[in-house]
This record gives sequence, structure tokens and C-alpha cells, in this order.
Amino acid sequence: MKRHIFFVVVVLISLLAGSLIVSANSSSDIRITLQLNNPIMEVNGVPTEIDDGRGTAPVLINQRTVVPIRAIIESFGGSVDWEEATQSVLLGMRGDIIKLALNSNIAYINNMRYALDVAPVAINGRTMLPIRFIAEGFNLDVSWDDKTQTVGVSGKFFDKNAPLPKPLYSVGILSDVHIQNISNDNTNSQEKFSKALQFFSDYGAKMVCISGDLTDNGTDSEFQKYKEIRDNSSIPVYETTGNHEASSSRTYKSKTDNADCIAYHLYNLIDRDFCYVLYEDTYEGLSFTYNNGNLCAEKRVVKTGLNLPENEVYFFVGILGDANYGLFFQEELQWFKDKLEMFRNKRCYVFEHCRAERLRWDSSRSAYVEDLYSQFVSGNISGKYLKPLWGQADNSGKPNYARIFEKLMAHYTNCVWFHGHTHASANVAKTYDASVGNIDNFFGDKYHPWNLSSPKENTKYSWSVHVSSCAEPRTIKDGVSVAEHDGSEGCIMDVYENKVVVKYVDFINSEIICEYTLKTNIDPITENTYSDSTGLIK
Repeated sequence: MKRHIFFVVVVLISLLAGSLIVSANSSSDIRITLQLNNPIMEVNGVPTEIDDGRGTAPVLINQRTVVPIRAIIESFGGSVDWEEATQSVLLGMRGDIIKLALNSNIAYINNMRYALDVAPVAINGRTMLPIRFIAEGFNLDVSWDDKTQTVGVSGKFFDKNAPLPKPLYSVGILSDVHIQNISNDNTNSQEKFSKALQFFSDYGAKMVCISGDLTDNGTDSEFQKYKEIRDNSSIPVYETTGNHEASSSRTYKSKTDNADCIAYHLYNLIDRDFCYVLYEDTYEGLSFTYNNGNLCAEKRVVKTGLNLPENEVYFFVGILGDANYGLFFQEELQWFKDKLEMFRNKRCYVFEHCRAERLRWDSSRSAYVEDLYSQFVSGNISGKYLKPLWGQADNSGKPNYARIFEKLMAHYTNCVWFHGHTHASANVAKTYDASVGNIDNFFGDKYHPWNLSSPKENTKYSWSVHVSSCAEPRTIKDGVSVAEHDGSEGCIMDVYENKVVVKYVDFINSEIICEYTLKTNIDPITENTYSDSTGLIK
């Protein structure tokens, strides 16, 4: 990569002394053992110098253990390189790339941004780096034996000549399609939707998932055109509603408005329920009707033929866009919670349209500040959907069901939550950095719930991934949000055993804009541990 490194790189192992010993995976090909103040390491029991001819030994610095990295990485078949221009170390293994810069507590794994406990520093011509972060980034196992002051790193050897693992399958992802009738289709929404579906088909995607705003005005004719384009595609498409399905001709209709509330009519319009879940070869939906003052729910179960892997589940949760009753039905969230509980120890993908404004922990201020998502939306685009519907209470003072949705995402941590609404182009993520907001809090990061009062940087939450607009992406120019009328964007998600790779796509030029890797190892969640202080969800 870039340039060959001309000095020995030393690693800072982020292991607190006093940690419990963790056994290595018995199926590992490589097991490396390093001891404090000992310049010799063992590779599968064979003594080897850590730093050839230099006598470098692991030592403690600020309660962290440091050790040379080149010998470790190369023992697993990986590579170590140096990028002079950025004073960064580049580590490569199994197709993954980890980048760490001197004196910076920010590191990157496959372009995803992470905070480090300790910044890499140069000591006696050596660069010190965090090994737990590195090892886990490469899916290696790390252990600490406090009694012997020994660090263990274990995992499979990476054969550079072997082909890289292929995805289990791929999924196309869209948001904000905004189909208009041809007479006033000033964004060419119909053509762009067709082109996106063709891209996914050519890519070999298993299906397409859309997180809302299928139409521009929610009219029957727009739904008809949307369904026509969808059904003419060779690839299965599953979708949920956005605020535009509840606007204009269906302007913020409450759940008591049986005639126009989108939740009661969606299946008749596009053969999809207001909320549903896909698993294995099953579609299980929930439709609503309102009769004589009573909200009635009807369940629907059909076979899809998708044959999804046993541990993969897809949720589609519709929104009402109703400023008097919030984004969701209480009954809808109860169904959602029950299904999340059922699939709590599986990898779940959640498609919902409008994410709330959120806070980002700023360690320099020891306080939470708005992240880029909040700045982008509240400053320039449709802020009315955030403050009334995601705030501490909605406009009418009714129970805040949107915040309950957030708390579900915070508790059921094996979820990846996809949302749209802002139309923000993926080029925003390439342009903006921490000075204006953590870009990965915007396009892909662990989702922190609203009401945090302490830093939670290392706490596990659901992943939160923003999806741009198929119809009209927006960029920021001179601090102002600008619509790109000729643009069209979405994502392709490659699904692997313990990670997903989200690639942002420019459909006009058929190019990948940028990509992120999200680690999705399953967190065991204890049964029936979700609690709702409002008493609205059981």
C-alpha cells in the first residue's frame, strides 16, 4: 500500500492490566503470546524476536501495554505500510484496511471512523498503536492473563493468494424515490427509479429495500405508477412509507381519519402492509383498519421465496407523519417490540423513514453537541418533521411514540437502522469532517438515544445508516443545502458473516461514491429485558 515502511512500528495494546484472562479460539491457526518486559514472543509456541535485533519488549504506558506490530500483523499474513503525507500507519488483512495517524485519537476501519482510548505516539523512533482495536478490527481474538502479565492474540492466517471471501448476498437500498406523475415530474423520478432497480439487478442483488417517500404527494395515481415500475423490475422490492405518503392529499391524517390515513390503505395501493417483517421465506405483516371508534389490527402471513439466511431479519416500519399523534401507532410499536424480542439474537435490518436529530459526544467540551445530521436537517431541510415529532412531546402533548422507537433501537443492539428523509448526498460524508460534525454519525454509526447524560462512546447500540435520495440528492454549498436535480443516489449492501459493507452509489454515472464496513457480530440479549417507563409498551 502507498509506500513501504522504513522503520519498525510498535503497537500500543489497549488492554487494561487487571483484565480477566480470555481463552483463545481452539480452531485458530495462529496464536501469539507476548509478555511485559520480554523481547521474545511465541508464535504457536515457537520463540521469536518481537523487534528483530532491537530488543524491543512490551511495556506499560498509561496502563496500556505496548508491543511491536509488524511481527504480529505479518505473522497473520497481513501488511504494514506508512503514509508519509498524513503520518499514518496503514494495516491490511483479509481485504480490510485500518488507518491510524500519529497523535490522533481517531482511527478508521474501511473508512469508518472510530475513537481511540489513546492516540498513537512516537517513542524512540517507534509508533505506538492500540492492538485491541486493531485485533478486533481484523476479527482476531485478544486475551490478557493478569497473573503472568501476558497478552495473547489469535486467529486464522490470511493467505494473500487465496481469494477474498464473497458476500453471502447483496441488497439494494433506496430512500426518497418521490415518484411524480409524468406531467409534473421535474426530477425525472420515474426514470431514476427504473435506472436504480436495473443497477441492482445487474449487480446481482437479492432484493431491494426502500425506507420511505415512495411518492411525492401520496396520490393514488403516483402509487399506481410506483407499483407499475416496481413490478416491471426483475428484482423483488420491499418498502415502507415516509412523510410524503401522509402529506398533500393525505395531509397529516390522524388515525381517526379512516378515509385518508395512509396506514389503512397501503396494502390496497402497493400490496404491502403498514409494517411487516421478512425472515427466511416468510412475509409477516400487520395492517390496520378503523371501525366504529376502534383501531383493529389484522395479521397477514405469506411466502416470499426469498430464502433469507436463518439469522437474518428485515423490518419495515411505516410512519404516519401526523403532527397530532406522532410518527407511529402505539399498536404498531407494540408489534415491533414483540418481533424484536422474538428475533433479538439475530441480525436485524430496520427500514424506517425519518431519524431524529441526535447528539454527539464532544470530548473536548465534555458535552453533547448536535451532529451533522441535526445541523443538515434543522438548518436547511424539513426541520418541522423533527422537532414536533421526535421532541420530548409532540405538538398535542400526546404520548411520544417516536422516542419509544428510539429506545427500542437502543436496546435491541443487533439492528442496523436505515433511514432517509434529508436527501443528503453521500458526497457530504466525503466532504465534511469532525470540525462540523462526525460524518459517520450521519452516514453510519452506533445510534445513541436522545436522552443521554453521560458519554457512551464505547457502548454498543444499533448501527444507524442514512440513505440519500434516489430522486434528488442534496449537497451543501456555501453552508446552504442545494438540490442536485440531475443526481440520483442509493446504496448497495454486501452481507458477510460478521459484517456488512454499505456502498453509496451514484446511479447516473454508475459509480461507487464511498463505502463503510459495519461490524455486526451478534450481541447476546437477555430475554424480556426491555423496559418502558411510560407503560405504553409491554
